This record gives sequence, structure tokens and C-alpha cells, in this order.
Amino acid sequence: MISKTSFFNKAIYKSTLKRFLWGSVLYFAILFVYVILNAIPANEYYNYNSIYHANVPLLLSPSYIIFPVLLAIIVPTVVSLLAFRFIHSKKQVVFIHSCPVSRRSNYVSTILACLTLMIIPLIAISLICLSYFNFSDCMIWLGINAFIIFIMFSVSVFSSVITGNTFASIVINVIIHAFIPIIVASFELMAEGFLWGFSSNSELWNFISENNFVVASFGLANNYFREYFVLWDYLKFSFASLLIYGFSCYIYIKRRSETATDVAGFKVLNHIFKYLVVFLLSLIPFALFFNLIEESLPAFITILIVFSAISYFGIEMVLKKTISVFKSYKGYLLFCICFGAIISLFAFTSFFGYETRIPDEQNISKIAIYDYYTDSEPYTENESIIAKGLELHHKMVYEIIAPLHDDYHTRIHIKYKLKNGKEISRAYRVSFEQSQEIMSELYENQEYKRLSRCEFTDNERITKIELDGERTITEKDEFLEVIRDDVLNMNYEELTTNENEYNHYVEITYICNDSDGEYSRTNYVPLKTDHIKTIEWLRENGYILVSQLTQSKLID
Repeated sequence: MISKTSFFNKAIYKSTLKRFLWGSVLYFAILFVYVILNAIPANEYYNYNSIYHANVPLLLSPSYIIFPVLLAIIVPTVVSLLAFRFIHSKKQVVFIHSCPVSRRSNYVSTILACLTLMIIPLIAISLICLSYFNFSDCMIWLGINAFIIFIMFSVSVFSSVITGNTFASIVINVIIHAFIPIIVASFELMAEGFLWGFSSNSELWNFISENNFVVASFGLANNYFREYFVLWDYLKFSFASLLIYGFSCYIYIKRRSETATDVAGFKVLNHIFKYLVVFLLSLIPFALFFNLIEESLPAFITILIVFSAISYFGIEMVLKKTISVFKSYKGYLLFCICFGAIISLFAFTSFFGYETRIPDEQNISKIAIYDYYTDSEPYTENESIIAKGLELHHKMVYEIIAPLHDDYHTRIHIKYKLKNGKEISRAYRVSFEQSQEIMSELYENQEYKRLSRCEFTDNERITKIELDGERTITEKDEFLEVIRDDVLNMNYEELTTNENEYNHYVEITYICNDSDGEYSRTNYVPLKTDHIKTIEWLRENGYILVSQLTQSKLID
């Protein structure tokens, strides 16, 4: 006997196309109004210059493509809710599953029909765009939007089939995209509130951003980030989406029709949904009332308990569809114990040695020490600076044993690059006076001063030097030699205080090339009475007159 099992059912496919054709037409109409009508400017000169001679093609410019990308993120969610709405209705799910079509065939046919309905408008718009843009730009535009629809639709479908409730499907969809960033941000807030010396991990955030569907989608709308989106990134997201489509199919096949209208499509998910949502909602106080951790810890704990209790019993009411849920207080107590253990781990321990870890000097390759007001990380291999950094780190750990509460404070950052390739980063809150004392000692080292001050940027990287933002100093090398000599003869207080400033400043613009790519940065250097040689040079070369030298503040 020949098996009649099939992955695809033509009738389901055609039926889905007919039912939601109106949505495809609406999607096309919105894109047509925004994309095509904007590509037909009334002025032919504007048409010629903006479309054909722009460095970034108009069709792919961030301000132009952002709306289609936003639609490509939102539309799949709406389509999945409409296409799988029958799962959330007991009458509809019984009717659909009584048809002589396997669930697998129904799922695959529906998915393909929905993708067809979303992709065809994109193809049509791309073909029309060929009249105004070149072929490659149109294909890139089509590829970006189709790719976003494909990956975003996978998560939307998963959210629809794992629950029997439409509202829950939307919530789950949002949580999936935001879960990891929310968790990391919340744990960082906990660590910042309780963990002495904690420094946010930018590399972790970069990794999360690079692997987040929504962030990647918006990144494709930006020409700069799009250049760094390589073939591996497209394959990575596509493969992840295929896995989600496959897992969603498995869930759809295994779920019972009786779970329609239930928040959880499977009984075991009730506990997962409950504790996950309660945990996320209990983290809200860390964002809203973070300052209370230092000002009044009992008040913060009280707010935390109220938030968690309302969240827990509220979720119980939604899941059980009744208000008689207070008998399940044991589950809430269990949550409080676990949540309290997590907070205690941050508040009453060194967090597995995080607070007390100081690397051995022989294991350090480079060190950077800087305050809140420093623009860069002045890494150096200088042995005396490394020794000073270790001394400072030891002092922070064992002498300044608690963060400040009411006083004004700033931050001192200590970062190590170890010889094994790892990095250690710490940030300590100190008083303004302590910061001044620390930086003054560091500025006694001429090597540190050269690393920290913009005046010592390589001459080749400096693109422009201006006086008061109005007059360009053309003798770049000569001027830099003079101002550097002055800086080396000034201490930290003389360089940073505003009590000895003139009403003049120097703008130094230079090229930076780091993990963020290549970009320009401009630093403003106020001229002070201690810039003796610099003022004299500016006067001798006609850039400034003695009569123009007025101080911004009187000197006692």
C-alpha cells in the first residue's frame, strides 16, 4: 500500500492564501505608499542626485529602509496570530483537527502559505523599484526584508503554538526576544548594588546584541552595521530559525486540542511560565528603586516582597482562572527562598572571589587606570604603573571596604590584560577628593600622562587643530610640540582645575580605530595660565592677541 502521509497539503496551502490575501495586499499597499512614492520626487535634479549619486543608495539609507524593516519585524507576529488563531479556540481546533489532514502537513502548509503571503509583496515592490534604483540595490533591499521576515516569523510561530491564549502568545514572543538582555541587565543591577568593584561586561553585551534577532534586524537597517554582517551571520540566524520552525512543528504535533484557551499548551509549562514571569517581574524593583539599596535596604526589600507577591498570585489566577489561589503560598515561599539565595550570593559573599581577586604581577601584560572623565582606556606595559595599579587595587579591596552612600562620588576603573589573553575589569566608587588624590599620583608618571592626554595623540592621526572652533592652526607639528611640553610640566590639578582658565580653548580632532571601527573624535583643551609656552607661541604666530587673553574666573 502506498503511504498517503505528506509534508504538504495543497488544499490547506490554497485555503490559507485565500483567507489572508487581504493582509498581503495591505502589506503591499503600505510598502508601495512608503517606498515607491518616496522614490518619485517631483524635482528631477533631486531624483538624479539623491538616487544615483549618493554614497549610500537612497533605497538602503537608514532613514529610508527603517520603516520597511520595522514592518518586517511586526508583520510576522500579526500573521502568526491570525494563521494559528484556531489553536487558541476550542471550537476551531476541534474542527481543523477533524479534517483528514495530518498535523504535520497542516503546519508545513500553513507556514509556507504565510511566508508566500509576506514575501510576494516584497518581490513586487522590488520589481517596481527597478525603475528607480539599480538591480543590486533592489536585490539587497529584498534580501534584507525577506531575511528578517523569515527569522522573526519562526519565533512568532513558536509563541503561537506553545500556548493556547492569544495574549499569552504576544507576551511570550516579547519575552523570547528580550529574555536574555533583561536577565543580564537585571543581574548587572544586582551586582552593581551589592558587589564591590563590579564593572559591566561590554563584551558580554556585544555578544548578546550580535545574536539577538531584533537587534540584528535593526542592525541591517544601518549601513555601517550592515557592512559587518557577514555570510556566517546570515547562516547562523537562518539555521537557528530552521531549528525553531522544526521544534514548533514537534510541539504542534504533540499538544492536545483540549489545551486551547489555556496559557500553557502543556501542563509542565505552567510552572515554567509562572516562575519565569514572576522572576522577571520581581526584577523590576532593581530598575525602578535601585537607589534604595543604599539609602534604605529594608524599604527596598519590602518593595521587592510586595512586587513578587503580587506577581506570583496574579500569575496563579491567570493560569488557574480563579481567584482562589492563596492556598498555593508554599510555592511562593519556595520562590522567595530561591530568590533570596540569589540576592544573598551577591550581597553577603565575595561572589566566588570576585571582590577579592587581584592578579599576580607576573601574570599581567597591560594595565589601564582611569577615572570617570577619561575618554579612553590608557593601557600600558609600564612596570611602575602596573605596580601602582596593584597597590591601588589592594587598597580598594581591603581598605575602602564599603561603597559610599550619601556623599558625591565618581569612579576609578582598573583593567588588566593578562598574559593568557583574559581580562579583569573593576570599577570602584570613590569620593571626588579620593579620585583627585589617585589621579594626581598617577599624573606624576610622565608615561601615564602621555597615554591619558589627547595632546599626545600620534601626529599622523590628528586631522585638525582649531582655536576656539574658528581658526585652524596650520603649523600642526610645531604647535603640538609646544603644548606637549607645557602639559609635561603641569600637574594633575593644574591640568584639570577651572580656576586658572582663559576664555579660549583648543579643539584637537583625531582618528580613532578600535572595536567600534574607525571614527573621528574631538577633544576640547581649555587654555590655562600654566600653558605658558603655548600662549606665547599662539601670540607670536598671530593666532591670539594679548588683549584677547581674559580669564574665565578671577584668581585669588
